[in-house]
Amino acid sequence: MQNSKERRAIKKRAKAIAPPSVSPKELKTAIWIALSLGVVAAAIFLWPVLFPVPKAQLVEVVWKHECSCASRWMDSLRAEGYTVRDFELDDTDTMRRQWRVPDSIEGCHPASYLGYFLDGHIPAAALRRLASERPQAIGLQRIDTVERGADGSEKLVPGELLLISGDGTATPWPPMQRGAKLP
Repeated sequence: MQNSKERRAIKKRAKAIAPPSVSPKELKTAIWIALSLGVVAAAIFLWPVLFPVPKAQLVEVVWKHECSCASRWMDSLRAEGYTVRDFELDDTDTMRRQWRVPDSIEGCHPASYLGYFLDGHIPAAALRRLASERPQAIGLQRIDTVERGADGSEKLVPGELLLISGDGTATPWPPMQRGAKLP
């Protein structure tokens, strides 16, 4: 049997390890904040599942920090109504393999659209055409050139569009005929 001195010592130890008392109002506030943060976190993580972006509007781009031209191209696609998911990576090789980009193509910001890889500054009109025609190819490439002005300024000169087949062969993708409408 415990004596009163031992009981007091036990109570003292119990008080030392017991959590501080919380008023019911503080407890309600803490629960309200925790639930609110939980709802916000769930909404953030579930948003793409609940409200997916239509595949015809989604362009995924990977780029390296050294690439200075990707942001201008991505901004131009966003201005045309595309949703661009971009990822800055140290190494884009994994995504290149996943998207089946041939080793001979070494652009600085490969992208994926509707199962095709994209290389270069592919204009939004070409993406709409790609979605409409669905050519037998694995990707689309555009090799732009840079002209230097007399004052030292640089100007991007758009190159021709090339369809890339499964064996890596590049075929010029002819311009659309006059009067043809894109979706």
